Amino acid sequence: DLDLGGAGSNDGGEGEGEGDEAFADAHDGEGGEIDAPEGWPAYWPRCRSLDLGLKRLPLSTARTNMKLPAEWMEKLQACHQGRSQVLAVNQKRHLSPTSKVVQEGDLILAVDSKPVCTFRDVEEAVGDRAKVELTLLRDEEVKIVPAATTLVDGVGTHRILVWAGMLLQCSYRAIQEMGKGA
Repeated sequence: DLDLGGAGSNDGGEGEGEGDEAFADAHDGEGGEIDAPEGWPAYWPRCRSLDLGLKRLPLSTARTNMKLPAEWMEKLQACHQGRSQVLAVNQKRHLSPTSKVVQEGDLILAVDSKPVCTFRDVEEAVGDRAKVELTLLRDEEVKIVPAATTLVDGVGTHRILVWAGMLLQCSYRAIQEMGKGA
């Protein structure tokens, strides 16, 4: 649960979603720290998101129904002892950069070549990186795709909660997720 310290109105004059480019430009592109954009209080956390809704899927189901390769079964089982699961994409945020390269039903096997099998694994692997490489299983084939992340800037948001891999906050972002015409 992150308290964004009373983030006020958007005084920068930017419309919804337009500020991401400016914030992305502040990133060094190498997975290091994000320089705070002008006027961004130092106490605001810098959060990045893949803008995907994920669900857990048993490895046995992925192997049987989706033809998950045996090598990936071993990697994912070794990821966390006692966790025999893989993450499947069950929702995409409309118009997000990641929605262009990921499809609903894809299995996320790794982020930047590191196997991931929990929501927290994905959060840690994305960290504050502007871009990551996702290893996906799609149509019985392992693919590596570049994915841009979205900076969650906190403008108009006073509090966020990350729970079960989902970012929860007031309706500002939820309205965007409804897509065009919302």
